[in-house]
Parts: sequence; structure tokens; C-alpha cells
Amino acid sequence: MSANGFSQFKDWSVYVVSANARNLRARSLLQLEDRFASMKFLTCKGEKMSVNHHLVKVGRSVTGILRMPAFKKIRKWLDKYLYFPSRKILCARALTAHLIDLVATDPVTSGHICLILCLPPHDLLVVGQKLKRRFPAIKLVVDWQDLWSYDESYHGKIPAVYREKARKLEQDILLSCDMNVTTNPRAARVLVEHYQVPPDLVRAVVHPFAQEEAAQLASVTVNNRASRNSEAVKIGFLGFLSKPPKVPGPAVLGVIDELIRSGCNLEFHIYGDTTELTRASLQRLASPKIFLHGRAEHEQSLRNIAACDLLLIVLADLPNCKAIMHAKLPYYLILNRPIVALVPDDSFVADVVRMTGSGVVIGRQADWQAGIGQIVEQYAKGELRLERNEAAVAEYSWDKVSECWLRVLSEVCVTPATVKDLVKDQDA
Repeated sequence: MSANGFSQFKDWSVYVVSANARNLRARSLLQLEDRFASMKFLTCKGEKMSVNHHLVKVGRSVTGILRMPAFKKIRKWLDKYLYFPSRKILCARALTAHLIDLVATDPVTSGHICLILCLPPHDLLVVGQKLKRRFPAIKLVVDWQDLWSYDESYHGKIPAVYREKARKLEQDILLSCDMNVTTNPRAARVLVEHYQVPPDLVRAVVHPFAQEEAAQLASVTVNNRASRNSEAVKIGFLGFLSKPPKVPGPAVLGVIDELIRSGCNLEFHIYGDTTELTRASLQRLASPKIFLHGRAEHEQSLRNIAACDLLLIVLADLPNCKAIMHAKLPYYLILNRPIVALVPDDSFVADVVRMTGSGVVIGRQADWQAGIGQIVEQYAKGELRLERNEAAVAEYSWDKVSECWLRVLSEVCVTPATVKDLVKDQDA
């Protein structure tokens, strides 16, 4: 169905909620604004983007008086137990209060209201829970960009005393919302098989890239190839390399360091990692051919990493990692550089790399060193042959992905609900 075929949204108001305006997937939804009567974007962080972007102020933490460096560990410990699910609940509370005011006074007389929550942080589930209780007829779409209790790196940070409460919150939203959206079919399968969510409440919509960015980066890519004067093969990584347990940064750095010490002519460039674990690992290795570059805006980050020859993506061999789609993966695709995927063989990232012919998958950690070394050698000799499937790559363009979103919303935005009906009768 063509995106132009959707017309029932003209009397619907949509609220897209994300903790941070830097969330690219949430921001991409704003391109559908002209399909609806109105679309508002609510965040607690970031630069104000438009008149319809509501930048909501967050209340102060009670542990704010401990912001001095000397009290950092004490404050972190207190926050962990004072706030459920985490300190980011302060953002969720502020967004909830602001949304209640907006929904109650929505000028759309037909009153169709749809709320899209973009996770993480998973504290935003409370926003959906509160809004559904206050306005029972509101349509709630939860965009699970990362799963929660299934993801070791998120659920493991919740104190044991709160984990059962977190699971109940998660299950309540999974079953009571009008649609659960995941980033790929493997994650959708997890919701159905592991959490027993009815299949008709689950849809998969992949992360997109924008065609305009693809066109801009095409020229940057050519220019960088022409101007590269280093004989070393440059491997680039975008984002946090150390995000245990799902992204084992120290292990990757150890492999790269061993390759360099063994005489492999490569450089490793990390863009945007601000974690202390990565910095500590780099200080310990003290390699002159591993570089850590500061954080930059999305567009500049892509231009920076375009100077590299190979692009690295890493996931540990864990159940959740098989159901992850990195938001950076579509952008790796449009950079048109060979991708070196250190990911489980039976993961969605591996599926994408193979289907698009965009790189090489090295599935077992035991094979990382030999595999990377072979790829670097082949690239240096001009012998790395990939059969890139442009039609498969195009499936991750916003033109294609926007149609998927519109199909999902067409399933959700079907039942009329006036604002008067939305407000729960307190006497009932």
C-alpha cells in the first residue's frame, strides 16, 4: 500500500514522546506530521526543534544537594533506591503532567488521540500507564527500540528489590497498550514467544536512514577515499564500544591491539564513546594506532567515520543481542563501506549484513582476531569482494520505513474517541 493511500489520520492528534530529542527514530516520525491534524514532540533534553516540540522541564532530584564530585558514588547509590525504575522517572513524571494538560485541552474536536512512547529509557512506560488510566480511550503505541527485562544491560541495573515491580509494569504495558512496535522481526518474536503478547499487538518496523543523508554522504565518501594518504587500513566504530555485557569493548580492544602488535597494518578509530571503561582500556593498552574521537552531532559523526575504510559493529553472543537492531546500522549501509560484524551468527544484525551483501559476519569471538586480520589483508590488496544488494539496502530507507509506520498507525487509529470520552469518569 502506498503511503499516499492513508487518509484516515486527518482528524487525529499524535504525541511522540522521547526522553531526548537526539533520538533519531523518534525524530523520523515527525516527518509524518502533515498526515495528521497535529503532531507534537515531547522531550526533556535537547535543542528545541520547532513550535510543536515541547521541551519539558524536569523537577530537581532530592539528591541534588550531593552533586559535588566527592559525593558522586553516594548520590548514585541513593538514586538507585529512591527512584523506580531509575532516576529518569523524574523525566517521566514531568512528561506525564505536561501530556495530561495537552490531551485535556486538545483542540481537535473529533478528539482522536494517539500517544507514541519511544523507549528507552523504560521509565517512560509510567507515562503510558498514567495516561491510559486518566484517558482510557487514548491509543497507546510503545516503540521498544530496546527490550527491557530481556536485555541484560538494562534489567541488571535495577536493584533486586524492584525487579518484580519492573516486570509487572512491563507486562502491564505489553498487554494493555494498543500496539507494541519493535525494531525487527526477531525482537517481535521475543514479545510473542517469551512474553506471551498476542501477535496482533506486535509489529516490527526497522530503523531507517534518510535519502537526503545518503545523497550527501555519497560525495563525502568519494572525497575521503580520494584524499586518504595513510597506508594503514582504517577501521571505524560509531558509538559506545563498552556497554557490558552486550557490547564487550575491552575484549574488542584487546583483539585490535594484538593484531597491531602482530604487524597488521591497521588503525582503529572510535567515534563518540565517552565511557570510562573504554578510556581505561585505552590507557592500559597505550596503542599509538587506536584513536578515541570526541562526541559530535549525528551528521558530523557520519562525516567523520566516512574517512574510514571498514566499519565495525559488535554484539556479544547473548539472547538479547540476537534481537537487537543498532540504530547506526542503516547509516553504516549508506556509507557504503564494508561492514565487519562481530555479532552472533543467528542475530538480526547478521541477517541484515548478509541480506544486503554489505559486509562480513564473524560469529564466534574465538574467530575475531583471525577474521579481522584476514579482512584487513584482503582489503589492503583490493581482494575483498562483496556483492552489495542495493534493493535490500533500500528497504531501510525512510521512504520504505515510513510506509511501515503508516500501516501500523492505520491499525491503531481506527476507533473514534472524543476528548470528553477520553477523560475517565472519576465517579465511576
